[in-house]
Amino acid sequence: MPATDVVSPVPWNDVNFLIVTDVHSWIAGHRHPDHTLALDADYGHVLSLHERLAEVAAARGCDLFLVQNGDLNDGTGFSRTPPAVLVPLLQRMPFDALTTGNHELYENENIDYLAQPGGFIDSWNGSFITSNTLDAATGEHLGSSHKLLVGRTSRVLAFGFLYDMRDHADHVIVTRVEEAVQQAWFVDALTATEYDAVLFLTHMDFKDPLVDLLLAATRASAGAAVPVLFVTGHSHVRAYRDLDTRAASFEAGRYLDTIGFASFSLSPPPSVASSSAAAASCGGGGSALLRVAAAARDRLAAAPRRAARPPLRGLR
Repeated sequence: MPATDVVSPVPWNDVNFLIVTDVHSWIAGHRHPDHTLALDADYGHVLSLHERLAEVAAARGCDLFLVQNGDLNDGTGFSRTPPAVLVPLLQRMPFDALTTGNHELYENENIDYLAQPGGFIDSWNGSFITSNTLDAATGEHLGSSHKLLVGRTSRVLAFGFLYDMRDHADHVIVTRVEEAVQQAWFVDALTATEYDAVLFLTHMDFKDPLVDLLLAATRASAGAAVPVLFVTGHSHVRAYRDLDTRAASFEAGRYLDTIGFASFSLSPPPSVASSSAAAASCGGGGSALLRVAAAARDRLAAAPRRAARPPLRGLR
C-alpha cells in the first residue's frame, strides 16, 4: 500500500493490544459483495501485521499483546461440528489471551471437543480465559479464571467474561456476571495479584450495562488509577466508549473486517485534555486510554462504522 494511503500512525504507548473478535471462522476473509477489498483481511494479514508490530514494539521497548475475543466458529465450511478443521489453524496464531463467545457453547459436541484433555483449550496453557463459564460436570472454569500477561515492562491482569447467556448447551454453566464479581476468586485476583493494568475480554456489546458493572467491581478493589480496557464484541459493530478517565470499552467489528488496536500509558494522565494519540510513545506523555481501529490497513481507521446485518440463526 502506498504511504500516501495511511491517514495516521499507530498510537504506540506503554501497553498495546491487537484485537480480533467475532471472526466466525472467516479466517480466509469475508469476500462478499457488501465488503470492499480493503475490508477482506484474512488471518495471514493479522499474522503479518502482528509480526511487524511486534518488531516495532521490541525496538521501542513497549508491550504488545494479541487477543481473540470469542465466537471462533459458525460461519463457513471450516466450522463443522466439531470444528476439527478450524482448530489446528487457530492454534497456529500467536494469541496471548482468548475467551469464548456464545457460539462455542451451543452444541455439547463442540464444547467437548474444545475442552477435551490436551485439546484446544489446554493448548493455550492457561491463556484461554473463561471467568464465568464453567464445566458443568466438574464445576471448574472451562478454561482459566484469569491470567497474568507479563510483558517487557508491564503486568496485565486479564479476565474473560461472557454476557449472561442462557441458551447454551448443558455441558457448561454460565454464571451471571452479577454473581461472578462477588465471588472470592475474583476479588482475590484483583487484591492479591501484582499488576499494572486490567484487561477484560468481554464477549458482550460495547455498551452493555454488564461492562459498567464489571468496571465498578474492579474499581472497588483496584482503585481509580489503574488502566482498565474492555475488549468487547458480540454485536458485530466497530465502536468505542469512554467509561472513565482510565477505562474504555472498544469493539472491533466482525468477520475480520476490523483489526482493533488499543493502547494506554501506565503513567497517570495529568488531565484528559493532555492525551494525544498521534504523539504517543512508549513510556512518554502519560496519555489517557488511546485507540484506533483498522481493517488490515491504517486507512480504515477513518472508515464509517457498519451497522450489523440481520443475524443468521442468532449469529451474534
